[in-house]
Amino acid sequence: MPFPLRLLVPKIARNTVTQNLQGHGMRRHAEAEIYQIAALDIQALSDFLQDKPYFMGEQPTTLDASAYSCLANILNETLISPLRDKAAQLENLVMYCDRMHQTYYA
Repeated sequence: MPFPLRLLVPKIARNTVTQNLQGHGMRRHAEAEIYQIAALDIQALSDFLQDKPYFMGEQPTTLDASAYSCLANILNETLISPLRDKAAQLENLVMYCDRMHQTYYA
């Protein structure tokens, strides 16, 4: 980036992200609370999926595209996170991500 923008753009971007986090409520919680909320969300996904191949039944839907994009990142083997540990314990989510990966990225 040219010199003047190199100084301004990162600060503006950082402020925008901080304001968005505050507006969405996530910045209002301690880090441990954020992980706890996310772990409950991951458990809810597992509970909803149960033993179905996809969230809405036998065929993938846009819900599966959204869920997979989040879960695949959480389950990424190179990341160390309490969320990864939680998701990795839920066998149906791990198998779901493997199935989605094989279906669309094999």
